[in-house]
Amino acid sequence: MPVKKKKKIVEPKIELKKIETKTNNCTCFKDCNMSDFGKKLMMTFLGILLVYIIVFIGVLIRNQIKTYNYIGMNDKSERMITITAEGISIIKPDVAKVTLGVTKEADTVEEAQLENTEIMNSLLVGLKEMEISDSDIQTNNYNVNPVYDYDEEEGRVLDGYQVFQQVIVKVKDTTKTSEVLALAGEMGITNIGNLEWIVDDRDHYTDLARKDALDKVKNQVETLSSSLGVNFVDIISYNEYNSNNYTSYDKVYSSEAYGLGGGSVPSISEGEEEVNLNVNITFEIK
Repeated sequence: MPVKKKKKIVEPKIELKKIETKTNNCTCFKDCNMSDFGKKLMMTFLGILLVYIIVFIGVLIRNQIKTYNYIGMNDKSERMITITAEGISIIKPDVAKVTLGVTKEADTVEEAQLENTEIMNSLLVGLKEMEISDSDIQTNNYNVNPVYDYDEEEGRVLDGYQVFQQVIVKVKDTTKTSEVLALAGEMGITNIGNLEWIVDDRDHYTDLARKDALDKVKNQVETLSSSLGVNFVDIISYNEYNSNNYTSYDKVYSSEAYGLGGGSVPSISEGEEEVNLNVNITFEIK
């Protein structure tokens, strides 16, 4: 019998192919960073632009609302009227200030001081009897100076000493001003002057002038309202200014005020002053 040959079983060859994954490899690491930075820059720019757009739209809406609120309304400047008035008040000073001083000369400082002190103390006693308190009497000057004479042989020669003392007296009852000056003459005061009139509360007189001006404005409003047939709705603006320079008051002195005695009462007038306040008020009318 013929011998059968065994067939060789040929196993199929399976080729395993490597699956290649394509990757987009950057040619340079720097290029990748630049690409990311560009994206971030673009996103930032778009964010800022979006904010500006939102703000712009908000402004447009607000302006439209304002325009809507004024639809049908006339300009207020076409419905305004300004009224001006001047208020006046009269100031009468309520305080007088006067400067009183005494000068004495003697061979020695002690003698000059003694004579000076005796006169000044007598003055202070008299002022207290007139109910002028110590707090209203202020010593503002006290000097001791040598006095020289000239001799043809010896030249300048010491001749003694001079003592000068000065006080400022505040008289709160102005009716007593003349009496104070007369007392100074009786006591031997050698320097009398610088009489000054003072108003302690000047704002009070400004308030009176303002009230006078506002009363005049009120009268004008009532007159215009009835004669023109308009209604005063509201005050748009208010302004006031004072035109006073506040110069010194009128003063009248008699010759006795500068004397060293006599006993007669000097004639003193404190005078008066006007406070002028101008008021401008702008009203809305309809």
